[in-house]
Amino acid sequence: QMQRAAISISSNIAEGFAKKSSEATFKFHLKVALGSSDEVVTHLRTLAISFVNLSIESLELAEKYKTLSKRLNSLHKKWHSYKF
Repeated sequence: QMQRAAISISSNIAEGFAKKSSEATFKFHLKVALGSSDEVVTHLRTLAISFVNLSIESLELAEKYKTLSKRLNSLHKKWHSYKF
């Protein structure tokens, strides 16, 4: 599930960008990507709690995904459609 969520992030950004002529469509895909990123963070934190040996690596990776989530959220808030 975590792997599918991680793949979903880039897939949704790419699909939304391909349809960027519609601001609403792109923002929808950014929100889905953001949800997937948050899902990965949740899975990583669960791993860190469940398996002590994975805790440090999982928490470090979770922080990187949290940074990604913040960047996606910022892009979502600032995005304006460009007319070509």
